[in-house]
Amino acid sequence: MNSRKVTRRRLLKLAAVTAAGGVVAACAQKAVPTPAPTAAPAGPTPVPPTAVPEATAAPRVAGEAPMLAEMVKAGKLPPVQDRLPVNPKVITPIEKIGVYGETLRRGTVNISNYLCVNQAHEPLFEYPYPILTSGPVEPNLAESWEFNDDGTVLTVHLRQGIKWSDGEPFTAEDVMFLWEDVWFTPESLQPPPSQVFVDGEPAKLEMVDEFTLKFTFPRPYYYAEHNFAAMPEWAWPKHYMKQFHPKYNSSATWETFTKNVNWFEGRGKVTLQAWMLEDFKPDVGLTLVRNPYYWKVDTAGNQLPYIDRVVWSIVQDRPTIALKCVAGEIDLDGMWVGIPQIPLFFEEKDKRGFDLGWYEHVVAWAMWPNYDYVDPDIRKALRDVNFRRAIALALDRNEMNRTFYYDLATIFNACFNGVTPFFTEECAATYSEYNPSQAKRLLDDAGYKDVNNDGFRETPDGKPLELIIDVYQHDLYVPLMEMVVDQLKVVGLKAVLNIQLQDAIFQRRQTDEVMFSVGDFDGSDRPLDNMTAFVPVTPNTPWWHKKASEEPFCPEYAEFVKLVKHATSLPREQMIETMQKASMIMAENVFMWSIGSMRRPYYIGKGVYNVPRVALRTPADTPPMRPYQLFIVR
Repeated sequence: MNSRKVTRRRLLKLAAVTAAGGVVAACAQKAVPTPAPTAAPAGPTPVPPTAVPEATAAPRVAGEAPMLAEMVKAGKLPPVQDRLPVNPKVITPIEKIGVYGETLRRGTVNISNYLCVNQAHEPLFEYPYPILTSGPVEPNLAESWEFNDDGTVLTVHLRQGIKWSDGEPFTAEDVMFLWEDVWFTPESLQPPPSQVFVDGEPAKLEMVDEFTLKFTFPRPYYYAEHNFAAMPEWAWPKHYMKQFHPKYNSSATWETFTKNVNWFEGRGKVTLQAWMLEDFKPDVGLTLVRNPYYWKVDTAGNQLPYIDRVVWSIVQDRPTIALKCVAGEIDLDGMWVGIPQIPLFFEEKDKRGFDLGWYEHVVAWAMWPNYDYVDPDIRKALRDVNFRRAIALALDRNEMNRTFYYDLATIFNACFNGVTPFFTEECAATYSEYNPSQAKRLLDDAGYKDVNNDGFRETPDGKPLELIIDVYQHDLYVPLMEMVVDQLKVVGLKAVLNIQLQDAIFQRRQTDEVMFSVGDFDGSDRPLDNMTAFVPVTPNTPWWHKKASEEPFCPEYAEFVKLVKHATSLPREQMIETMQKASMIMAENVFMWSIGSMRRPYYIGKGVYNVPRVALRTPADTPPMRPYQLFIVR
């Protein structure tokens, strides 16, 4: 490995280089082709099917990790054949059959349940891999399922013989425990996910037998299988967790239960994932060790995962994670590094032997108004469609793209992402151009004029108009928003930034004291999997219009809500047509503002195999790497 030192100061200098900087940006643009605006999700090179069809018999078990073979020999574990289900899920490795051993080194700024659960997504059904929109959902914990004739009942048959990491059987009881005793028990403080609601009403779940579940919906809901595939967890180990639950242990309290629900503080010791919790130190990080009862095998019959351990180390910040990647101290990262690290990665990758993969159609920058903002004058402005259209036309997205996205963005304003079949060129072009002259005319016509000649517009009744925009501390979004402030100034709108930590910004979104808020354009890539990002499904959703279910801010939004909710009941072609109509309503009425989508790099360390070079990062809760099939040769 090249031993040339990459300092933090040097990284920050490189990351600040923009397209105007010349050499580095030119290198990045030459090596990374810009996707066409209409690039379809099927555009990347096709990948082989993930799994052998479920009807095909699983191959004979050919191997297990040496560390587990030693435990079998010592009488501490049963033979591998006895640890696997009758029909284990068979995984076709992305490159080749792997070798056992090694530790996967990863970095993170913080440890959270989100991080732990998504280390290996294990829902009932899962999306195809690694292009998540390339076909129908696949079996996972569920081996098969079927709808009744009118789509109101979904019967799910669990894969028999799966065991928790402590060797206890996984059954429908574990799904029912999470559903009844956790999600739908308010005292648990673990609310049910939005995907189990239909029109604000939760699905009804019944346990038919030890391995069969029946979901009943208030209306036809064929989209349930897709929505359910977006959920990271579907079961908690009842035999382990009931010791902390007041319903099953009279000496337990809800305070005790709450202390033990975090995956990284104990619950992760009994898991269905490929690795289980071994150690957690709050200021150091998280160590995971292979689950001896993991229920997936490769095409040669070898029990997965290949890698013995995963170590998540807490790192100071995103730039430091990038430094550690380049220095070879991290093996894989698709979470923290991204667009700002392109100059650094292209300068160093050939010299140091690492590689890059590319997420296609990744959600990029977006800004939302709060349609229920406390101040009535500001609320009136935000609900004025011409005011919103003026802001859309004041944004120079091409300048943003050149400066911050290295021309890797597919530009559109307020429509569904190009990864979806709901995307159209017409929708993408609607209020996405830069036209400050037209923006000024719209503001003038709406009564927002500069009455005191200070260069900034006032409200129609002459009051000061200052736009306060919440943005969390972020190496891309803060400088991008400084550019947005300057662009709004050109059309006479005064804007200031409220910069806080990400957790604080997200907490503020729960109130109506936020005027504007910035972040990823969440939901635009899978709107029917993440309906709460756009329409009222559960209380206080979407977060940017919490009163939507009581009083939609305009008739067009009410029609949009109706279309989106109805789409999940329709056959595919009708669903696509309906969602394209909804997307056009959103674009024409500028419900929010965005730059569009982007290509985003992810880091692949030297000697790390079975990582796809093209993937989709959608839905965000589904990690496309399937890390249990990765292996490392140092």
